[in-house]
Amino acid sequence: MKKRRTNFMQKGWKVFSHLNGKSRKKLLACLLSISMIPVNGFTVMAATADQGNQAAVTQEGTTTPTVTSGISFAAESQNVTVGNFKYYEFQGTQAKDFDKVNFKISDQTALKIEQKTFKQADGTEVVKYMPIALKDSGTVTVIATFEKNKKPLDGVSAQFKFNLSKDDNIIPFTSQTMYQVFSGKEEGALTKADLAAKTEINLSDKGLTDTEVAYLQYATGCEKLDLSKNTNISKIDALKSMTNLKEINLEGTKVSTADRIALIKKDPITVEKGAKTNDPILPKGILKGCKDVKYSEEVAAGTTAKLKSIQVQSDGSISLEAVDTAEAGTTNLKVESTTTPTVFATIPVNVTAKSATTPEFDKNDPNVSVGAFKKQIKLNNLEKDDVVTITSKDTKILNIRTEMAQDGTKTYYLEPKAAGKATVEAVVARAGKTYTATIEIQVAAVGKDIIPLTSYKVYDALEADANNDGMISTEEIKNVKTGQITYAVRDTHIDDKEIHEGDIMGIGDHEILAVGKEIQDVTLETIALMDADDAELITVYYGEDTKAEDAEKLEQALTEKYPSCDVEVYAGGQPIYYYVVSVE
Repeated sequence: MKKRRTNFMQKGWKVFSHLNGKSRKKLLACLLSISMIPVNGFTVMAATADQGNQAAVTQEGTTTPTVTSGISFAAESQNVTVGNFKYYEFQGTQAKDFDKVNFKISDQTALKIEQKTFKQADGTEVVKYMPIALKDSGTVTVIATFEKNKKPLDGVSAQFKFNLSKDDNIIPFTSQTMYQVFSGKEEGALTKADLAAKTEINLSDKGLTDTEVAYLQYATGCEKLDLSKNTNISKIDALKSMTNLKEINLEGTKVSTADRIALIKKDPITVEKGAKTNDPILPKGILKGCKDVKYSEEVAAGTTAKLKSIQVQSDGSISLEAVDTAEAGTTNLKVESTTTPTVFATIPVNVTAKSATTPEFDKNDPNVSVGAFKKQIKLNNLEKDDVVTITSKDTKILNIRTEMAQDGTKTYYLEPKAAGKATVEAVVARAGKTYTATIEIQVAAVGKDIIPLTSYKVYDALEADANNDGMISTEEIKNVKTGQITYAVRDTHIDDKEIHEGDIMGIGDHEILAVGKEIQDVTLETIALMDADDAELITVYYGEDTKAEDAEKLEQALTEKYPSCDVEVYAGGQPIYYYVVSVE
């Protein structure tokens, strides 16, 4: 058949030998429009002019997708602005026509083209391209060739010229990735106004370089910036324009101590007498992790120091405290690198007099006696958002108990443990300052006819305070017998009993009831001597030095010994006494 067709063409052409060259070419075009010419195993049907130069590609016995020899770039993509990112579709084609594009760019320093495959609503995939300007002016020619199933489409290409420009209102990103990092979007442009309006920017672990950090010069409204874990960052000069920056995280970067010190703001620091000013250097966190830095007070000639202490905290921040006796006035804090060359910053410090709102203990009769549990300790000048912590420095003498009301109001009560003097400290955190107040409280011995309870839990459980004065008298508890199990601190002879240092003692309401070497044995003997056989309820509170499992063993032993009596065991948490017992 091939031979016959060739002969036909040879013979047939002689019929038109009278035509000139131009006419013959026209005739050949017409013949090709209706003929089939085999090419490399494929049969190509030439397109007519009104078919848009489309060609159907078939293989013997099969049909492949339609491809377009006239594929072109989208006209609207011709003008490319630095920092503006947008995907475009090729024109004159369908999604199924190709699956990869190869670009030949005349100037790769001026333009690059990204391509990405998108899945459409009908499930088909389409390849889109994104021209990215690397320079802000010039013209770049791009030739695109196409592939399907990893094979080039012969004779199918597109050529286009891209015009590069800039917009002074747009951040000049040259990387779509960085645009995404800063904007959180895949397409579009980030304006300088947009970046300036951001008050908080998190760029942690984004692979930033010094080039990308330079874009932050436009983030003039940012107050909090996180650049941590960007191991390639070493320069932050661009951040000097971020005049509103209050907090920064540079952990995991290569930024030197010297460059960090250069970013420290020179805004005056205010230090109030009676209060520690915490983390006063701005932006906060600028020196976190720096080991080669020292702090000092720079005292002017003829003046005395006004700062009592400059303390470095565990997180690398500092706290400043003024000398109580110093006059109000101005001094300077010097922040200095210890490496060579030495770099330093000097920050003014205003020392002010103690404020009328400084928290102070109310010193109106704060003393208390053993066995009393309603005595309050108060702080004056507290504010709504204050964070208050009150602790005793001598917990074996005095503990602090806190009660919180439904509205969040806290009341602090004294829980006396033993006679003596105890120091109580209050720490109040308020708006970046820490106020510390102390008071000494005298704990007197137990009052006459007052049960010497040392645990509020025990007092509360007895429910025997008829007067509601925070104390339980012997009269109020006449139907209740109490006992305490403790240890002897020295050799002695009491109530006809020989007692040696370290012995376990069971103390009743009026005398020592039992002495021995084992805590549980002494406790069981003491309870027996408190007429437990006739009791309805035995309540035991175990102390801070008693293990819960030992208390459980005691409870089991009491339950077995007194089956007709209710036995209750609670964690009292009291010091000194292994057990406090009530028998009712």
